[in-house]
Amino acid sequence: MGGIGLRRTGVSAALALVAATGGVLLGAGVAQAAPSNCNLGNYCGYYNTRWAGDIDQYPGNVPDLRRHQHPGHGNWDNQYSSVWNNGTTCQVTFYNNYRYNHNETYRTFAKGTGRATLGDIGMGNSISSVRWCTV
Repeated sequence: MGGIGLRRTGVSAALALVAATGGVLLGAGVAQAAPSNCNLGNYCGYYNTRWAGDIDQYPGNVPDLRRHQHPGHGNWDNQYSSVWNNGTTCQVTFYNNYRYNHNETYRTFAKGTGRATLGDIGMGNSISSVRWCTV
């Protein structure tokens, strides 16, 4: 009987973790499939939550998202509502300030992970730079 209770507790904890992370496990664990329109090797930033709407994707560092044009909306600065790391080698970090300012808010995602709703973690529509392979 004790073993069954432990299993249920473990499953409950795992479900709570998935719920707390917006359905995405960050770091180790079972990775979710990348959004179908996010090309391998790129990070992808989406205008809407849940990886929907217009997409900005790029395989390299972006110190200033004002330089990434977003047709009909000017540029991509402060426009991402959800993100995905579809890179092949390392993590990607999203910053709410230009030039990867560490003194501001930032979030790092392992390859094969992302966030369906950035607003849940205080990053909705506030990303201004993106950097690969940070520590």
